[in-house]
Amino acid sequence: MLDKMKKSVTLLIFALIISFFLSCDGRNRIHKSPETILTESKLLDSFSEEIKYYPEELQKIKTDTILSNGFRLKINLTTDMTNSVLNEFKSANKNNKHYYRHNIALVTIYHNEKLLFSEKITKKLITNTDNKTNNFIEKSILESVWLDTNSNNKNFVKINVLYSIPSTKDSKLYVFKFNKDKTYSIEHIPQ
Repeated sequence: MLDKMKKSVTLLIFALIISFFLSCDGRNRIHKSPETILTESKLLDSFSEEIKYYPEELQKIKTDTILSNGFRLKINLTTDMTNSVLNEFKSANKNNKHYYRHNIALVTIYHNEKLLFSEKITKKLITNTDNKTNNFIEKSILESVWLDTNSNNKNFVKINVLYSIPSTKDSKLYVFKFNKDKTYSIEHIPQ
């Protein structure tokens, strides 16, 4: 009789263990959204963040122009893969981080084969001449640099430099005027 009872108790314990494991199949989560389950597990932040870089890859643009007035202009525009401006925003329960990479522009200007200017166009160069734009310049990236073909003469050459704040329409245009006597000036052009 004791043997039978031991067998019954053992069988009952074994049946309880089996029913316990079979009841842990996630039925309690069937009516919960995946977002709720991730929130309860404290995993939502790792799945709801989108990080993008603009541009994604290194870009290089080289311009080498010889003008009839004796000026020669070289512009090397390269993506700075280490520095960027961050734009954070939330959309549809997702945290977005968009990194807009800076550009580096090396401008070299010659007049009749004599070097007039060879420097990188930087934010510091802009703020040294226009300190009212410090707040704007800190949030902006160098968008593009190009030759102003409409206003050059035998004594100077002009290039346009555009800075803009990513994901906005805010931009500022600067005109660099390089004279053949190795002087230059920078002027902000209101838009």
